Amino acid sequence: MHTADVTTEPTTGSSASFSIDEDEAIDWLNGYKLAWETRDVEAALSLFQPDVHYRARRFAHPLHGHGSLRSYFRDRVMEHQRDIRYEFELWGVKDNELMARWSAVFTWIPINGIIEMDGVCNVVFARREDGKLIGSEYNEWFDQAEI
Repeated sequence: MHTADVTTEPTTGSSASFSIDEDEAIDWLNGYKLAWETRDVEAALSLFQPDVHYRARRFAHPLHGHGSLRSYFRDRVMEHQRDIRYEFELWGVKDNELMARWSAVFTWIPINGIIEMDGVCNVVFARREDGKLIGSEYNEWFDQAEI
């Protein structure tokens, strides 16, 4: 498996060493959307640094690294979700971060029912050598309901 070469270390807050623009943020979010909707674990992993910190639940410990993230996507998405629809609205970018609202609806196989999720995410980025964004930190807050 190829890992991305990162040229700029990520930082948080206003001391970022580079800035992203809205087009880059939307491109990254579209990649995340495609990976989730197609249940493509490797495509999802390609959006994140190998040592990513990924927090799916606000008060849970973050997942750390591709190994943990691969297991999470495989167990939560590939094996249990079908007919996924994911939408997002970019709220803004600042320095090397984005903030977006997202929603998802899918069939949850364990209950053979429909789950609806609504959430917000904050992503901190580094740049790969090819100039594309790669997530170094991902935090989301969401609620869900069976519909």
